[in-house]
Amino acid sequence: NVSLPAGKLKDPNFDLPGRVPAEFKTIDEIRDVIVGAWQGQPVPLRDVAEVADGTREMTNVATWSGKSVAVFMVQKQSGGNTVDVARAVQARLDELGPQLGRGIEFVKIYDGSDFIQSLIDNLWGSLIAGGLLVIAVVILFLRRFRLSLIVAMSIPGSMIIAFLLIYLQGYTLNVVSLMAMILAIGMVVDNSIVVLENINRHLDYGESSAHASIIGTREVGLAISASTLTTVGVFLPLIFVKGLVSILFGQLAFVIVVTLVASLVTSIFLTPMMTAWMLRSHAQKFGDARKRVNWLDRMDTGYSRLIHWSLDRRLRIYGIALVLLAVSGVAAMRVGFDFLPQFDSGEIRVTLELPVGTSLARTTTVSEDMARRLMVIPEAQSYYVQCGEEEGGWGAVMGQAQGSHIITLTLRLSSVETGRRRVEKVAEDVRKIVATFDGLVAHDVSFGDQGPGQLAGSKPLIVEILGNDYARMKEAAYEVEALVKSIEGTRDVVAEVPYEKPEVQVALDRRRMALVGSTAFQASDTVRTAVYGSTVTRFRGGGKDLDIVVRLQEADRQSLSQVGRVPVPSITGVPMPLRNFAEIASGFSPISIDHSSQRRVLRVGANLGGSSLGEATATYDALSAPIREKYSDLVFRYGGQAKEQRENFVDMMMMLLLGIVLTYLIMAAQFESFMDPLVIMFSVPFAFTGTFLALALRGENFNVLAFLGAIMLVGIVVNNAIVLVDYVNFMRREGTPLIEAVIETSRRRLRPILMTTITTLFGIIPLAVASGEGSELWRPIGVTMLGGLSLSTGVTLILVPCLYVTFERFRSKTRFDKDRMMADAETTVAPGETGV
Repeated sequence: NVSLPAGKLKDPNFDLPGRVPAEFKTIDEIRDVIVGAWQGQPVPLRDVAEVADGTREMTNVATWSGKSVAVFMVQKQSGGNTVDVARAVQARLDELGPQLGRGIEFVKIYDGSDFIQSLIDNLWGSLIAGGLLVIAVVILFLRRFRLSLIVAMSIPGSMIIAFLLIYLQGYTLNVVSLMAMILAIGMVVDNSIVVLENINRHLDYGESSAHASIIGTREVGLAISASTLTTVGVFLPLIFVKGLVSILFGQLAFVIVVTLVASLVTSIFLTPMMTAWMLRSHAQKFGDARKRVNWLDRMDTGYSRLIHWSLDRRLRIYGIALVLLAVSGVAAMRVGFDFLPQFDSGEIRVTLELPVGTSLARTTTVSEDMARRLMVIPEAQSYYVQCGEEEGGWGAVMGQAQGSHIITLTLRLSSVETGRRRVEKVAEDVRKIVATFDGLVAHDVSFGDQGPGQLAGSKPLIVEILGNDYARMKEAAYEVEALVKSIEGTRDVVAEVPYEKPEVQVALDRRRMALVGSTAFQASDTVRTAVYGSTVTRFRGGGKDLDIVVRLQEADRQSLSQVGRVPVPSITGVPMPLRNFAEIASGFSPISIDHSSQRRVLRVGANLGGSSLGEATATYDALSAPIREKYSDLVFRYGGQAKEQRENFVDMMMMLLLGIVLTYLIMAAQFESFMDPLVIMFSVPFAFTGTFLALALRGENFNVLAFLGAIMLVGIVVNNAIVLVDYVNFMRREGTPLIEAVIETSRRRLRPILMTTITTLFGIIPLAVASGEGSELWRPIGVTMLGGLSLSTGVTLILVPCLYVTFERFRSKTRFDKDRMMADAETTVAPGETGV
């Protein structure tokens, strides 16, 4: 079956290439191929073989809701947009649909863009809701349309600059960038609010709009710059962090930083320009308005009285603060620790293992029986079942269990918007049904994303056992399996020890092979061709393009003795039966052999239900010491999310510490003092207090996303204290006494502090209360920041003024003692000397 070039013929005018086309055009031509001679007569293939146009043996069965399906997968190119590719593919399928035969249709088994699109839609809704809430808060506090319009203009002004920088950086609008904008949308108005409030105060005093805009911006310019830099500074440590944290949050940090810097530029340039153009002096109106006491005035008065009361009882305030810190410690112990949340993508994956060697037909029957049982669940809409091995072994490459005894069932649930139960509740029902099914060797029920860095099907809690003694590794794996099963909250615990599959083993005797002139390759290739089959060429005749496979008939490859009769070519030209130089026997061998760190590895995996990853690993650490001592020659370590959690939490702790240090240094540079920033930093611990209290009340676990929210709070919660301390210092430079300066500053700065805090909180609220598909991704950040900022602001408004007075009196006393000592030293005269 060849088509070979035959050189060139020299014509007087042309060089004519020659070719010998000898490819098969019909199946009869294949049957007529001469394969040998017998007693001087040619032997055609039809005399020794059956040549037929058939189908290859099925190794895989797939069904969609009971209907047979042929499955193909479309993978986007690197750098491609998942949603755009999916839309283009769907459009092409819609074009091809009418061309299909009767009873054939295209069905989407899985579309990764659906979940992404749902996330984006939910985030856009949260972004719009947050923006409207922020504008409503501004109108409520300022009570004037022009003032509210000026502040509201800072949102599009900042976002336009941010979008430009995002475009220049090459980022797309995705889940991470939209989440960053939602977190920032409540903060972009903060600087403008502080500037506008100060400008408006100067207008109340009768100053011209241009002069008030310049002076008002200059007075608070340094404070808002420092507060913005403190928020930006907490993201700088991301430069030094590598691995998963950097990948996940690099773009988020960039978007937040550029958005906040854009808001600072907007507040310093756009806001004063608009106030100079749109506002004018309103001293007379201000005087008339003061006669009408409103709720804002009563709030200011009440707060100044509270500050006066607190300053007289500072020790009592400090005691209450310590009690709050103690309560947060108790709340932290009640909060579980995870790495990443498991998303409710509306799918549950069930993997079932029957005894090794179960036929594909039997596996298919069992799979359909299991699917019928699972479809009784009210939330179940459809299912996809796959049995056997995929062609080319792609499933094994992707980390999925493969074999005629393996069933992979994907259960598709109804939408979250229909009010169905959360996927973890449905998964518990699935486990109960699977547990009642007889004949299963093992099973696994998983849902959502099991975490980046892990292939599909991996479990959150994985214990890896490394060593060289396979027998001891197996013993240790089964003991670890029993231990993990005893831990409360673990599900689907299984020691992933490769099954030893029965097989026919051909042991070659190389000495005998040398005597008859055969090689190991010839023997193995001949056995493979006889039993499995070999593709020897291609048939392209009659408009077909098919493999030509040579293989023994099924009746000739059913027993060990038949395999032994297979003739193997030899150097003498006389084929020799395989049994002459090989021992053929039944045996067992593992389906797969895994290595890690250049050693064999076995894994024990477990899903979690009703327990956090941190609780499970802590319990395992406490109970596994005897096993580690018994198998001291083996290495025990965590894999999967448990490994990622420990490694990345260390990195994020370093980020937190670096963020605190950078925040302190930025404020020290602003105030030219180490004492004032120390007062301000006392607001940071209460951000963590609010974080753990909110997580405990909401029933959320502390994971890497909540950790990121806590890191962001370090740069946010100090902003209110910065505004307070900076203005107190300004009034004291003007000659105002300490207590009066603190009380008056508290009264004047209350409104901008409340406005900036509430706008930030209202921007975050849509994230904290989200419940749609994918909300598990951003809800921990929203809850963390909502609780931390709320409590920290309340404590800051009371605690920071008290601490400022305490520190200032301590500093004044220290300065007074130092001055007195210097004066005493100057007036002290040693005996025999003259005083100067």
